[in-house]
Amino acid sequence: MKKKICAFMIAGAILCQACAVNAASAGSVKVDGAEVAQITDGMVPVRDVAQALGYEVEWIADSKTVTLAKGPIYVTFTVGVDGYTFAKTAPMPMGFVPVIIDGRTYVKTEFFTDALDLDAAEDENGISFVTENAQAETDDTDEAQDEAKTVREGTAADISANELSFMDDEMGEVLLIVNEDTEITDENGASINVSDIEQGEVLEVVYGDAMMDSLPPRNNPVSITATGIIRENALGDSDKEAVAGVISGTVQSNEDGLIHVVSDDKDAEYPEIVLAVSDNTQGDGVNAVKGDKVEASYSLAMTRSIPPQAEAFSISILK
Repeated sequence: MKKKICAFMIAGAILCQACAVNAASAGSVKVDGAEVAQITDGMVPVRDVAQALGYEVEWIADSKTVTLAKGPIYVTFTVGVDGYTFAKTAPMPMGFVPVIIDGRTYVKTEFFTDALDLDAAEDENGISFVTENAQAETDDTDEAQDEAKTVREGTAADISANELSFMDDEMGEVLLIVNEDTEITDENGASINVSDIEQGEVLEVVYGDAMMDSLPPRNNPVSITATGIIRENALGDSDKEAVAGVISGTVQSNEDGLIHVVSDDKDAEYPEIVLAVSDNTQGDGVNAVKGDKVEASYSLAMTRSIPPQAEAFSISILK
């Protein structure tokens, strides 16, 4: 029976309904039924497992840094450092550090189940991963599941050849990575290209299974439907408010465009948040210093780090 192994927990909030279980500490690692590595004290060789999962792996000797790349997913980490970077996010801790054993880089098995959000089957013999391709071949209910996937509505923002910034009405900005399998149609069902979509146009999107924990999150959508409806001021304040959270609290630090704020409300859903400042962030709070009281609105599209990180729409210093 498959188990989702979740390690990221945000104090005071439950982001998903999943049970945390102990990761395998010994045995073998299998990918699509084939044994690819051995587990040693809960740690596995990164290259063997990642390559079996379809990732390109690069070792940068000077900095002892490892990079994993697969489609839109790009992850980096450094030996001896509990900080894992996803796309352009700030490094996020996971509670363990990569190590070198006999000249090879090892990480905890949780790196693959949590950081890469993979489903795993675990027993006394080790842990098994099933890739998306293998799952599609063996799961005869995929078609029915695809039909049942939820359609998300929002507006198109920045548009390029293969990427589309989508302002989801519920979760905020999502970067859609379009590939040859993405079905793009107009309101009449006719096939169109990304370039035919207009900025501010209302879209109906069916997300792919894997949502990357970057900022903003990245996804390979199953389908995009352009409705032909254009929203006035699609990226204006009214739309942002619909997908924004608010925090009032004290600044703990402001470094490299990341402002750490602890809420004044101990019972807040998010007791503390790291606000990512961009060129679009409004308010004098972008220059706040430690100890300043601020009020900020932020995107509900958040990383699962501790504390979570979110794009800041506005930050004001409270006098």
